[in-house]
Amino acid sequence: MQIRNALTQSAEQLNQLMQADFPDQTHDALAEQLESLSKLHNKIDALQTSQKNIANRLGKEIRNASKQIEAFISVENYFNTGNLPSVSSESHAWPISPDLSLFLIEMLESEHYDLIIEFGSGYSTLLIARVLQQQLLRSPDKPQPYQIAFEHLEHYHEKTRKQLELHQLHDKVNVIHTPLKKWKSEDDNVYPYYSCVSALRKVKKTLGSSPRKILVLVDGPPGSTGKHARYPALPIINSIFPQQAIDYVLDDYIREDEKEITKLWLEYLERHSRKVSVQERKLEKDVCVIRVDAAA
Repeated sequence: MQIRNALTQSAEQLNQLMQADFPDQTHDALAEQLESLSKLHNKIDALQTSQKNIANRLGKEIRNASKQIEAFISVENYFNTGNLPSVSSESHAWPISPDLSLFLIEMLESEHYDLIIEFGSGYSTLLIARVLQQQLLRSPDKPQPYQIAFEHLEHYHEKTRKQLELHQLHDKVNVIHTPLKKWKSEDDNVYPYYSCVSALRKVKKTLGSSPRKILVLVDGPPGSTGKHARYPALPIINSIFPQQAIDYVLDDYIREDEKEITKLWLEYLERHSRKVSVQERKLEKDVCVIRVDAAA
């Protein structure tokens, strides 16, 4: 880009000199130089186009390699365990990235949660259910967390439900298809969000004694539904569980919108006198973990 700009500036200077009163021989020399610059400019344009084509081709090859690796692992896993693949064979279809999957497994293995809440369902729902199943096999007497997920798109709700059925985990997770409805914040801003309050209050009542620790994975709704689309998650959860220790995992933290949501969340928690710690993890799409201490 710098070379291209330098050539453009040189061409402009030559054009200015061409307007001056020089002998014909000088004008001819300037014209030759201007033509040479024009040819060089065209060559640079062609090189940049070639670079873009190479980058696009390389991107396709990388995506295809990723797809083939996932397919190979899934086939090997099927013959070793009899479990069907957890990702689509049609594309590189991890709704969450593999490194986030590993991060969630680490959290579930290092902490004991009484309640796990997801905003947005998909592979993460199945992943969490399978981790909890493994923990149950290792420690059958240990209390199991209650897992609930909210999904506003019927297609994804059905897809998640079928994946759970394939792995015989459909009775372990409460996946709720719920529309997005208007939710008003403390400062009177209105957001379209999952109609989840009633279901969460029922969960709190079902659990009897309030859960001591909660994990909340915020991976929906998509940003296309509006600015700060995922903001309501924390205020809603805090209003229902104001005393509990809660770990919030916000996916797609690489985006500016999610960074702004985190700032708004921290301001909200400060107003409500909640003690927090914040951790940013550099993953494919980055995540932010906000740990809220139990109220004193």
